[in-house]
Amino acid sequence: MSETEMEVWVDGTPLCEAYGLVLAEWSDEPPEVRESRVEIMGRDGTLDLTEAVTGWPTYGDRKVTVTLFVDGQAGWEASVRVLARLRSLLHGRRHEVVTSWEPGATYRGRASVSQSVYDATASIEITLACEPFRSFGTRVFTANAAGGIEVILPCGDAHVQPVVEVSRRCVLDIGDREWTLGPGSWTLDDMWLSPGDNRVAIDTTPGMGDDAWQGFADSWDAHLGMWCAMATASSPLQEFPAWQGMGTWWDVEDRKWGSLAFPLDTSGGDYNVYFEYEWKEL
Repeated sequence: MSETEMEVWVDGTPLCEAYGLVLAEWSDEPPEVRESRVEIMGRDGTLDLTEAVTGWPTYGDRKVTVTLFVDGQAGWEASVRVLARLRSLLHGRRHEVVTSWEPGATYRGRASVSQSVYDATASIEITLACEPFRSFGTRVFTANAAGGIEVILPCGDAHVQPVVEVSRRCVLDIGDREWTLGPGSWTLDDMWLSPGDNRVAIDTTPGMGDDAWQGFADSWDAHLGMWCAMATASSPLQEFPAWQGMGTWWDVEDRKWGSLAFPLDTSGGDYNVYFEYEWKEL
């Protein structure tokens, strides 16, 4: 396929290449918001309850229409056979659709097929009632959470539920919610990532200390450029066992006191947390 040719793949099959078709038109109608409004006597306008149940807007189906022409050189009978094969392959079934001009984007929906026959050629129109969001595949994020860290998990336009995998007991906070997870793979009904950046606090060594370095702001600046072994001689840092390492304070500013007071070999995967979720866009 040349750079100027456009292609549509349905379940991995390139329609133009496989069936001798030419893409004539592509139409993508973004989904409408499912609004919920209530009229209340004495109130100006309506009460908008669109986000009252979920906390965010929900959408109807996305409509995608693909119009393809059969190569005019194919002949009448060949054109009719192509249309029949496509109708049998596509009509009434759910499909995944990918285009050459939107790399990485996948549309999922149920297809209906109609056709038109002309003197010299024929066309087929595929209409898909698609899911509201285009999928851009699965993202995987990994973090070593020994001692407790905070990470930013970016999310697309849709709220998604991540799959969280841990090898040891883990405490996880998103927003004002907290979960304690045991070893395994978890998908929790009440754990959601919102569009944009999500701040997530994770600790795979819970109970080893909850006071963060930032909590000592009054003495922090005085020790920014000092080696840990020297800084622990100053108040209030001498109150804690010395950190068994060589580095400056900014190397460990996101770590918790516990992970430094009780040194661990945290280089292995046991302390990792894995987040896997789908990236969706309107």
